[in-house]
Amino acid sequence: LRLLGGSITFADAQMFGISEKIWATILAIAYLKQHMSDQPELLEGLVEKAMELVLQTPGIDTDVLFSRAETILNHL
Repeated sequence: LRLLGGSITFADAQMFGISEKIWATILAIAYLKQHMSDQPELLEGLVEKAMELVLQTPGIDTDVLFSRAETILNHL
């Protein structure tokens, strides 16, 4: 979270009922997608590995989580 400017908290993780680790992973994936679009092969490998962790958590709506993460990152 400090790498993203320090203004992001784990409050969203609590709001969505997910672990801080999953929320941090969602934020990292969203960040990578925003900043590595010019390196699609590298991005794909990094996102694939991180998504494995996210998808191990049953009952989460990844679309909602990524939408929230993108909104946060767009306001940094």
